[in-house]
Amino acid sequence: MDAEEYALVYKSTYYDKKSKYSFPKVLVFDLDETLGDFSDLELIWNSLQLYNHNIDQFELFKELLDLYPEFLRYGIISILEYLYLKKKQKQCNAVYIYTNNQSPPKWISMIIDYFNYKLNIKKNDLFNKTIHAFKINNKRLELGRTTHKKTWADFIKCTLLPKNTEICFLDNTNFDSMKVDKVYYIQPMSYYHHLSNGQLINRLLHSNITIIKQFSKNELSRFKEFLLNKLNNQQILNDKENNTLLKTNILVSQKIMYHIKDFFFYSSKKDKTKKNKKLMNRLTRKK
Repeated sequence: MDAEEYALVYKSTYYDKKSKYSFPKVLVFDLDETLGDFSDLELIWNSLQLYNHNIDQFELFKELLDLYPEFLRYGIISILEYLYLKKKQKQCNAVYIYTNNQSPPKWISMIIDYFNYKLNIKKNDLFNKTIHAFKINNKRLELGRTTHKKTWADFIKCTLLPKNTEICFLDNTNFDSMKVDKVYYIQPMSYYHHLSNGQLINRLLHSNITIIKQFSKNELSRFKEFLLNKLNNQQILNDKENNTLLKTNILVSQKIMYHIKDFFFYSSKKDKTKKNKKLMNRLTRKK
């Protein structure tokens, strides 16, 4: 596989030109198969709540995602740490989630809250807003959207950002209507965790998760059968395949980070050009 295939990039000649102006800069992430693979996490989380309706939902969510770090794209925490630093340095104006996820908004909020917990930051310190699906179960959810497809026009409408905003957009799916002049589009390979059903279940049943420790032997046995019937069939990978997949995930993560830094480099280059001209003007006047 060519290195370029790990993360395709679409950017206009805008990012090759110098500009004397500075514009707002934002990052936009898709959720599923971009930040992580969350379908089995949601299934396990929902299943456990059938056995205990009074459990703290977010605490259970944290316990599960701590138990299965493979559900997160390799290296994504480091990438988010970098973006948090850019926001603190005032080099990034905002970070958004732009998703077509069909789960209730609360599910997406918990994923964001988990990232905040891992980064040890407060709500809204990193992610400013989530743009939800156009429709769920044929009912309008995100009123600013006009279609299930992701478009630049809908994004601007939902965020109320100025049209001259420079956007770095990351999505594992291709959306032609996002490919406009000031969008730096990164399309990484879709991310899927590699854990088999057996690995998922055995790790869970032998864990210290609060609700699991409360199960009797009979309840554990019934829950195991229940999960086996619910989980998607996952192919068991041998050591060689696991190592190959890990190397691929590392390369994809490195490509994502490289292109995000590239986006800020082009943007900062424009800012530096503007500052240098101001400095030269001052020096010229002093002569």
